Amino acid sequence: MKKTIALCFLLLVSACSSPLHTQNMIIPTNAVKLSQGSLNKTVYVDMVSGGQKIHPLLKFKLENEDFKKALSLSLKRFNLFAEDKAQAQYVLTSEIIDFDIPAVSNDAKVTSIVKYTLTNQQGIKKEFLINAYYVEEASSIFSRSTERPRIGAEGSIKENIKKFIIELDKLVI
Repeated sequence: MKKTIALCFLLLVSACSSPLHTQNMIIPTNAVKLSQGSLNKTVYVDMVSGGQKIHPLLKFKLENEDFKKALSLSLKRFNLFAEDKAQAQYVLTSEIIDFDIPAVSNDAKVTSIVKYTLTNQQGIKKEFLINAYYVEEASSIFSRSTERPRIGAEGSIKENIKKFIIELDKLVI
């Protein structure tokens, strides 16, 4: 009876979706060298939508708030983040369009597509559709088999945010 209860508990716990680790989606400052500096503390991160369970079998979930936090902290590291929406020159919204995680693969190549919309104080919008991928290579067939898809998903989001920051730096103000 105790074994049955323990088994039911494990099945119940394993059936729950778990979020990705936000700290693994934040861009390190040495990952991008910005050239302009014209967006210094001007971008307020507003709404994020489209967060979802990434893969029904793997039980990973990208929460909107986790993505927003990773995006905000990444922008803050590059001195782009505005704390106050009223004082910001730009309001940024993001929509997580798609994720592609292979169910079975030697290498966990995860692709993410995010639409970023930057709106200035006059209501003029600039959209960025960023498609990024990350490959978590397997050092052996059994190595971290349950961790590789999660690491791949986190890496894909990190790469997506990095590409967006690079595009922001190219923006002529």
